Amino acid sequence: MTDTDTATTPMLRFRLAGAWHPVLWNELSSSELIAEFVTSVVGTRDIDATVRARMRRDLAEAIATAKEGHAQAMFIATEIRPGLPMPVTLTIYSPPDLRMSPALGTAPDEVIDVLQKSFAESGQPHHETARRLSIDGSEILRLHHVDHQMLPEQPEAHAVTLTADYWYTVPASKQVMVATFSTPLGDIANIMLSFFDGLVAASSWDDAAA
Repeated sequence: MTDTDTATTPMLRFRLAGAWHPVLWNELSSSELIAEFVTSVVGTRDIDATVRARMRRDLAEAIATAKEGHAQAMFIATEIRPGLPMPVTLTIYSPPDLRMSPALGTAPDEVIDVLQKSFAESGQPHHETARRLSIDGSEILRLHHVDHQMLPEQPEAHAVTLTADYWYTVPASKQVMVATFSTPLGDIANIMLSFFDGLVAASSWDDAAA
C-alpha cells in the first residue's frame, strides 16, 4: 500500500499487489544510478536485456517528468506475482494549479464534468480516450496513449509504451490529483489498462478526507 499526503490534501492509498519499489529521487539522480537500480531489480540475464533497456529509458523519463510536475511519490513494479515480470511505473502528482474555478461546487461529478469539458475545449492530448471511473469520494477521468519508440541501445528493437493518467477529484474540494501508470508492455494495452483500472478501483482516501 502506498500513501500520498500534503498539509491540505487527504491521503490517497493504493493497494499494490506484487513487488513494488519506491523511487527516491536523490538516489537516482544520474543515468549510472538508474542503470544500477534497474539491474538490482531486474537482474543481469541476457534474456532480460530488452526489459532493462526499456526500464532505464522509461524510468529516466518518468523521473524527469515527476520532478517537473510536483510529483508526491513514485513506485515501480517488477512483477505482479513471483515469476511473472511486469514493469510498471506509478507516479502520483498533486500540482498546486490543478484546481477548478472558485465558482464551481465541490461535488465530484460536477468537478469531473468541468474537467472533461475543459480537456475537450482546450484540445488536451488524448482527450478522446476519456473514460470515467468512480471510487468512494471521487470521480476519476482516465486518459491514455500508446507511444512507439526506437531503443538506442538496441536498434533492431522498439518500445511500445502505454501511459494512463487517472485524474481524481479530491473529496470535498475543487482540487484534482493525478495518478500516472506507465509500462513498456504497450503491445497488450487493453490487458494493462484493465490491470490499472483494477488498481484504481481498489484505491481509497483516508479518513482525513471526511
